[in-house]
Amino acid sequence: MNIFIYSEDVHEKEKKIFNEALKDDKLIFGWDLYDETKAKALFLQADVVFSGSIPGEWLNEADHLQWLQLESVGFEPYQPFSKVALKKRNLYH
Repeated sequence: MNIFIYSEDVHEKEKKIFNEALKDDKLIFGWDLYDETKAKALFLQADVVFSGSIPGEWLNEADHLQWLQLESVGFEPYQPFSKVALKKRNLYH
């Protein structure tokens, strides 16, 4: 499983813990990617995303995404995009 972790609160200590706990999965740490194009490309490969904040429109193209966990409060900015993404997969009616 591809797991994309896009949070500025994940430092080397936390990366080590994640890598040890999820050694059978491919972990992608993206906060240190200053190139948004590269970060988006990695996000689009992810099955699971833990994120502080991602552009909501990325959800429209996320064909592999099975789980999105936001560390921020409030889902309102993502609602229009999540409905489009769910409809695309016939999961929202």
